[in-house]
Amino acid sequence: MELQLIYDTVTNHLLTQKSRSILGSGYGDTNICAYRGKDNLKCAVGILIPDEIYTPQMEGKGLRELIDEFNSIDNLFPTQDEQSLLSMLQIIHDNSSNWDENGLAPWAKTELKAIPDLYPCFNLKPNPKL
Repeated sequence: MELQLIYDTVTNHLLTQKSRSILGSGYGDTNICAYRGKDNLKCAVGILIPDEIYTPQMEGKGLRELIDEFNSIDNLFPTQDEQSLLSMLQIIHDNSSNWDENGLAPWAKTELKAIPDLYPCFNLKPNPKL
């Protein structure tokens, strides 16, 4: 998947979703982030996982574990650059302090906006919505 497409898709998703994707009740610690969470929310990586290959067994695993355990995920994100970018985006999503009652907090938006400048090797264009 192209890095720009990953960046644009995930940043737009995080801006519009307005909430972290977390596991619902019945899963123990309900504050744990989820690829597919309650109320059909999706995390930064989950938004890029097609429904056809998603399985609940993916929950509770980090990106590296997903890639190691599920060939379908390794095929989606085969390059180190893709995996590095996704890891950064996932960290922003997963940090509960990056969210407030209006969605993504201003400082988290600043973090997302800074990624193209901080990592010029990715050759990303800034998302104008940030």
